[in-house]
Amino acid sequence: MIHPQLSAFLLLPLLGNSALAVTANEPDPPSLVGLAVPADGPSINGWLEAAYNDNGGNFAVGRNRIQVGGEINDYGYLISVAYDEATATVGLQDAYATATYGSIGWTLGQFRAPTTSSHLVTESHQFFVDRTGFGGGGVRQTGLMASSSFDRFGWALAVMDDEGSGDEDLHARVTFDVIGSAHRDYEGSYDALDTSNLSLAAALDSGNGGDTTYIEATYSAGSLWALVELTDSETSSPLTISATYAVNSQYEVGYRAEDPDGSGETRTSFAVSRYVSGHDCKWTLQFDDGDDHDTERTEDQRIAAGFLVSF
Repeated sequence: MIHPQLSAFLLLPLLGNSALAVTANEPDPPSLVGLAVPADGPSINGWLEAAYNDNGGNFAVGRNRIQVGGEINDYGYLISVAYDEATATVGLQDAYATATYGSIGWTLGQFRAPTTSSHLVTESHQFFVDRTGFGGGGVRQTGLMASSSFDRFGWALAVMDDEGSGDEDLHARVTFDVIGSAHRDYEGSYDALDTSNLSLAAALDSGNGGDTTYIEATYSAGSLWALVELTDSETSSPLTISATYAVNSQYEVGYRAEDPDGSGETRTSFAVSRYVSGHDCKWTLQFDDGDDHDTERTEDQRIAAGFLVSF
């Protein structure tokens, strides 16, 4: 005869295995992180450029950004900050929310006004190390924007604060793809290789400081890319012509001529890019000359170099 206590002891392994089997079939309890953060939670990315400028005579932090963005239901958001080498401070860049109603997209917060391509292109996607300055030079303003596209047409309309006067500016931009489809968020031919495109755009900036009109044309064919920007304001009519040529998938060369104030004095830039992994990882070397007729080195001349990595 087996003692009852011994029988219970012999049954313990069986009971333990049964309990483990039941536990294995039960779902894991939800984590606090899973409850607090949406499934399509925020993503963090950005870029950093180590730069050298012989006019400034030192190494420096060039183009840089850290940005956080994502979507919650049908709404989106983006917040970004950047380090300014000149002031040694970190400042807010983009800070806006987006929504779509019908076929119209809405943007509310701090962002770039819809003016020129050189103003709107993402900083890390520039071929040249700096912008032309036409249309705002990448500066952000606060306001509300509506935008949409249909077939080959696109449009954007924004009401934004004029940081100088405190009043509101009206910005409007229309685009039309005559041939193909434009790669508007990239400068240069690298992202338009083996494609053909001709796109036109016009924009209006109306505010307390007067009205300014921007007209531009972008053309790409195979390894060639070109951009012409014309600005017409009450005081001047600046013009910029840029062109690049992709020698192969790793090297691209470019030339830019600017008449920034419509005076006829041209600023020229020569640049070459070495792509390690497209615009995500690249070397750039650029030479700037403030006057085409100078035969001796002046303060208007500059050699700039940078190594940019995106993450």
